[in-house]
Amino acid sequence: MSKLVLWLFISGYILILITYHRFEGTEYLGDIPTMISAVATSIAVFIALITYISNLNKERSKTAYYAYKESLESLNKTLTTTESFQDKLYYIGVCFDSLAKIEPYVTEKEHQDILASSHISIKYQVQKALNQLDVNDYFLSDIKDINEYDLTISSCANSLCEYWQTNISGESRWSKSSDGRWDVFACCPYGVDEELLVKAFTLMVSEAVKIRKTYELLETLFKKTSSENYGSFVQETSHLCPLAFAYILLKFQTEPIRIPQSINDKPRIQLRKTYNDKYWLYHREGVVAWSPQKIPDYFKKRL
Repeated sequence: MSKLVLWLFISGYILILITYHRFEGTEYLGDIPTMISAVATSIAVFIALITYISNLNKERSKTAYYAYKESLESLNKTLTTTESFQDKLYYIGVCFDSLAKIEPYVTEKEHQDILASSHISIKYQVQKALNQLDVNDYFLSDIKDINEYDLTISSCANSLCEYWQTNISGESRWSKSSDGRWDVFACCPYGVDEELLVKAFTLMVSEAVKIRKTYELLETLFKKTSSENYGSFVQETSHLCPLAFAYILLKFQTEPIRIPQSINDKPRIQLRKTYNDKYWLYHREGVVAWSPQKIPDYFKKRL
């Protein structure tokens, strides 16, 4: 802003010199002092207006900065002192919404840079909270009968599906309203809110005052089985918490299938779409592909 004001002042000064020399020695010379005074006054008013707007924006950014910082500190305190994951996740959602509303007003770079450093501890605390969960926790269940899994998305997804099929399928409110003939993966009240998990991932991977844009990108990618320019981003994000990442994918990309044929049958689910007959997910970045994820065994057995 200061550079703009300086250039405007220099431009006005040059304009006055050009005008004066243009009319020097002519019958209009007597009007030059009046013209110079008018131009100088106009420039002074314009500079004052620019300065006022600049100061107003700085004050607004300063106010937003303190509000943003306070929200981050409040979230950090909750994540470090609260035992219940459900309470942590709920508060992540509340603070996320607050930060998303405030961030457009944090316009000064120095404010953004300071908040970026404050954001680092939040990333760690959110990741720590998510990685404390096991498969059964995503279904709000105490049953510990869990299939072994490694930290690939495909393996995590398979364990989540097998657990759901064995312990949860047919028990949701939606399923009972249809006489247990259909069910949705991790349907209420037996599932963690996937939107809150997306917000949690956003706080882990986003830079300060850029969470709205990051959230929109993540939500889009969770619904896709492939992309051309986000291979490394997907890889880095999924490595933060593979189990939570797989859970969100299943929430977005599965649908009910098959009416049970007998009283012992349970509702099942299927993937809406896969990259091809072998791979479920295939995200690329140029010519390099993020480790392609095979279709989980749960779905292969039911093809």
